[in-house]
Amino acid sequence: NYLSSNNEPRESYTQYNRVTTNLMWSWANKNKNIRNSFSVDYSFNKDDVNYEEQNQDNKIVKNDKKNIAISNIFNWQFDDKFFDNLEFKTNFRYSDDYSYESKLINVGGRVVGTSTEEGVYTGVYTAPSYTTVKAVEGKPISGFTLIELKKSFNTHLWEHNASVGTDFRISDNIGRGQLGAPETLSNFFGSNAGNGGTGFRPYNYGRNVLTEYQLAFFAEDNIVRNWAQSQLNINAGARYDYQYGIHNISPRINSFFAFNKYKIRAGYGIATKTPALSQIYTGIRYYDLVLADLRLPGYYNLGVVQTFIDRADNPDLKPSKSNKAEVGFDFELNKSTTVGITAFYNKMVDGITSENRPTVRGV
Repeated sequence: NYLSSNNEPRESYTQYNRVTTNLMWSWANKNKNIRNSFSVDYSFNKDDVNYEEQNQDNKIVKNDKKNIAISNIFNWQFDDKFFDNLEFKTNFRYSDDYSYESKLINVGGRVVGTSTEEGVYTGVYTAPSYTTVKAVEGKPISGFTLIELKKSFNTHLWEHNASVGTDFRISDNIGRGQLGAPETLSNFFGSNAGNGGTGFRPYNYGRNVLTEYQLAFFAEDNIVRNWAQSQLNINAGARYDYQYGIHNISPRINSFFAFNKYKIRAGYGIATKTPALSQIYTGIRYYDLVLADLRLPGYYNLGVVQTFIDRADNPDLKPSKSNKAEVGFDFELNKSTTVGITAFYNKMVDGITSENRPTVRGV
């Protein structure tokens, strides 16, 4: 497939061309009880530099993106009585994203901070007129594997459809991250002493972004009991997750009892969510404050900067937990109309949110 797109026709900066390809191969044995499906998806956009001839800042925008995804699904229906079905799924994804933007700016020479350590030091001056460059390279990778076994059986008058399994997922970013240098970006403040703000520093994703991984085990059973004009259905299961040192257990049960045109249903479950690594380790923040900007044209320039570093990590952040319960009643008026009423309860514990907190320090 080929796509040519521009979200803003009045400008060329958002224009891109994309090519997407897909390859799939499926196989089955003679008895059709063993099947396998393998697929590869690849897409890319390799755009020329986008710019506007009439733009006075000589703004240039470029975006390159490549994606590849490989997946495989294997299914085996057994002939023996121990298990009915084995399913094995795996996939791998890799992306190579590069964005670039540059433009000409004229600021007359400003002081910028460049230190990666706290303290007072001599700052760097930008050129009076220069081309600022912003570039970001990301290379996210992820993988997923699932193995699940299923079995249907009867215990007296009860029908069971049970399954057990495990899955594992991993993700990382090995890109170079935010590229450039403070003195080549529009990362400057006013010339007067006392001005400051959040400063830019290069940030390498490959060295600083931690790998996320998750290992899980799960089990489920759907139980059915039929009578002449009624049915009881119970679906119960539990999931155990282990994610970078954090253990979570999430049980749940849902059921309904149907008789004639009436249905009574109820359910309860505990859902847990482990915080993302980006919420636990938020990265380093630099704040640059211009203490002095002394200039004697033709003789010297002296800019004094103080850099503060904030590390707002949350190592004690706990998984959020939701307790959910629901009861309901349904009545079938006719084959196409059903009315019902539902009451539910949902309570979250240790919820995660974002907030801005000021930092006060002496200069």
